[in-house]
Amino acid sequence: MNTNLEKKLDSINNIPTLPSLASQLLELLGSVDVSMTKISKIMEVDPSMTAKVLKTVNSAYYGLRKKVDTLRMAFVILGLNEVSDIVLGLSVVQTFSTKTNTEFDLKRFLEHSAITANISKKLTKLFRIPTHGEEFTAGILHNIGKTIIHQYLEEDSKKIIDLVKNHGLSELEAERIILDSDHCEIGSWLGKKWKLPTGIIQTIEYHHHPEAFPTNLLVPIVNIADSYANEFGYKQDYINSEFKTEELESWIFLEKFTGEINFEELKEKLEPEVEASVNFINSLF
Repeated sequence: MNTNLEKKLDSINNIPTLPSLASQLLELLGSVDVSMTKISKIMEVDPSMTAKVLKTVNSAYYGLRKKVDTLRMAFVILGLNEVSDIVLGLSVVQTFSTKTNTEFDLKRFLEHSAITANISKKLTKLFRIPTHGEEFTAGILHNIGKTIIHQYLEEDSKKIIDLVKNHGLSELEAERIILDSDHCEIGSWLGKKWKLPTGIIQTIEYHHHPEAFPTNLLVPIVNIADSYANEFGYKQDYINSEFKTEELESWIFLEKFTGEINFEELKEKLEPEVEASVNFINSLF
């Protein structure tokens, strides 16, 4: 990132911080001895988040027959990863649910992020790609740099949208022209401030350039999931580009696990994740 932009970002007083609970949770999930007891203890410190988690668990999104009254019951029914994903999803909504300029649709942004997160999880399961369970986190945070641009750099945001909407440029091209940087670098800058795990920061910074980190499987996974989210129609209205996910270079880095792919069948398997993700965001709101 260029020095002038970094100084400009550093001078913004109200740049968001990731809620303490989410930070602790990310650190805990990266350890080898994560347990229900440990996660419960850190969540007990934040009763309002616990209440929101239980409200989400009991929403129509999960369709549970029996009401879930305690965190322990939520862990037993949904599992550690699912409850952790709810906390992270709530944290992202809570952190970025402020007013943006009128052309940047925050809800659509969050839907895109959730779809990317859930498709990342689905791809990992379908192809048995070895990860440490961070694919949801990497997916839901991959575009956090965009929120900084559109919430805190309003004039630059308008110029970027104009270049994309009226001059046919891609978002990355427009960001580079206006900022001499892009949402990937800005997201990485924020990720470092938040002290996110290295693998997730790499994914945020290079999810459009998987060749930069072929050893970090999260990067091509999120690159593919991000493209599918766009292909399913969950992109900002000012973007007119067509997306052909099956042509991405990222598949090369995963071919050891995927083998030959029937893309039509794969897309059918991924499609349910779209509605589920939109319902997930609705439940968080």
